[in-house]
Order: sequence, then structure tokens, then C-alpha cells
Amino acid sequence: MTNKNSVSARCRYYKYPAALAVLDHADGGRHGFTNSNNVHWEHSDNNYSYYFHDADSCTEALELMMQKHKEVTGKKVRIDNNVLFEHVLCFSEEHYLFLEKKIRRRKNKRSNERSIKTLLPSN
Repeated sequence: MTNKNSVSARCRYYKYPAALAVLDHADGGRHGFTNSNNVHWEHSDNNYSYYFHDADSCTEALELMMQKHKEVTGKKVRIDNNVLFEHVLCFSEEHYLFLEKKIRRRKNKRSNERSIKTLLPSN
């Protein structure tokens, strides 16, 4: 018998043009230029985003960081630089149901949000 209580991580680097498409796809209030129709709105209430530098979206946070880079170095970010490092955690359904049952759904979501803020570096 295999253990289906699992978590996996997918990590990937993106350059600026590809980063804009990824961030647009991930944003709930997205602009839609990627024309992606695979968003499942019935599950969207479980999504969570945390933005640095008082940004209102991931794309705005990226733009602010690129502007800050220019202010600090006096140079624009090179076009061939990786500007986005994406981390996606994938919980098996069994594991997520286990967590929901153990700490209740609402408390589980808040716990995940708190963990993300704790693990990420500060501004």
C-alpha cells in the first residue's frame, strides 16, 4: 500500500516576458492577456497571495523590485536575467483533507498564510 499523504514542490525560474504571463495567470483579478480559461472559480476562495512592498499584485511587486534594482545599481535589469523564482506546493487531496480535518478548514487556511509570511524573507 502506498502513502498518498504527500506534498511536492515545483520550482522554476522565469525571465521577464514569461514571468508576466505566469503572474497574470496566477492573479485572481488578472488582465487575461494569456487567454487562459482553466481557472476553477469554485476553488478560488482557497487561493492565497502575499505581496511584498505594499504591492496589490505579484506583477506590481515585480515591477517595484525592478525599479528598486535600477535605483540601487543605476542600471536596468538585464533582459536575460531570471526575475521570477516560482514555488508551487502541491498537496495530495488525502493530505489536504487530513489537514482540514485536523485543524478545521478556516484555521488551516490562516495557518498556511501565517507559515508563508514566516518563511519568506522580509521586505
